[in-house]
Amino acid sequence: MVVVANNNGKVYFIDGKTRAKKTVDLFEKTGKAHLIAGAPAVGDINGDGIPEVVVQTNIPQYVSAIDVTNFNVL
Repeated sequence: MVVVANNNGKVYFIDGKTRAKKTVDLFEKTGKAHLIAGAPAVGDINGDGIPEVVVQTNIPQYVSAIDVTNFNVL
C-alpha cells in the first residue's frame, strides 16, 4: 500500500496490487483543519496487530492515526 499525505488534510491510500484508491479527508472526519507537516508514519499505535498511518499537522498541532482496515481516524 502506498500512502500519500497532502497538506490540505487529505491522505491518499493506493493498493499496489489492485490499484484501488481510498481518500481520507481529515477535515471531513474530524471537523477540524489539518495542515499536514510531513510524511506519514506507520505503526501499531493501539496494539491490535493492525498498523495505523500517523500524520502530524503543524497548524493546528494534531497527531492523527488512521486505521488502515476501516479508515477510521483515531
